[in-house]
Amino acid sequence: MTNDLGRRLAYIGLLLTPGILAAVAAVRAWSGWLVVLLVAVALLVYSLLRPARTRPAGTRPLRTVLATGAVPIAVVVFGVASFFSARLVALDLWGEPQTVRVDGVERSDRARGDKQNSEFCYRLSRPGGEPVLGRICRTADEYAVGSRIEVLAEPTGLVAPETPDRVAGLRLALPRGLALGAFAVIVVAGAATGGNARRPASPTRRARTTARPPAPRRRPAGPRRRPAARR
Repeated sequence: MTNDLGRRLAYIGLLLTPGILAAVAAVRAWSGWLVVLLVAVALLVYSLLRPARTRPAGTRPLRTVLATGAVPIAVVVFGVASFFSARLVALDLWGEPQTVRVDGVERSDRARGDKQNSEFCYRLSRPGGEPVLGRICRTADEYAVGSRIEVLAEPTGLVAPETPDRVAGLRLALPRGLALGAFAVIVVAGAATGGNARRPASPTRRARTTARPPAPRRRPAGPRRRPAARR
């Protein structure tokens, strides 16, 4: 029982790892491509280590659906949603208004078919000249170099800042709700399937399932013969 519980907890931890690392990447303002790599590695590891099972008679199909369908989808959703929600949630809870200065901007252009999408990422610094962790990125050139803007910043400086309008509304509620929902699915599915790796049957179970010889068939009784009438 203890080994089975430990196997289930380890399985759940494995599935949650990409989302946790994605949350750290979001808080530290790392590249989003890291999240894609983490999710891809997690799905690869899941495909190699997922519980192997057969489908004997009496197996509940719900566990099979959770193991083969719900878990990979939940891992992807949890990783992506954690990346988009972790920094906003941290700033919503602990962020304090601060005035920062735009020190520079980096523009990157990406072609998608006939369209070209641009992204502008701004480097920030505090009034005293101390650089601020992370950058603020936009799809349009919103801030001029040297301008001052209001942001929400975490006092310890461990979380990259963001403007207050981004830490509110659907931008915060949607990814946070998806992350919580995917987290619940991973925990439930991992608890239901994580400890059910294929194991050899015990001698007692083998003895119960040993095929028994078929019982001899009884011939149906024929019609009773009436005794011959005495003359």
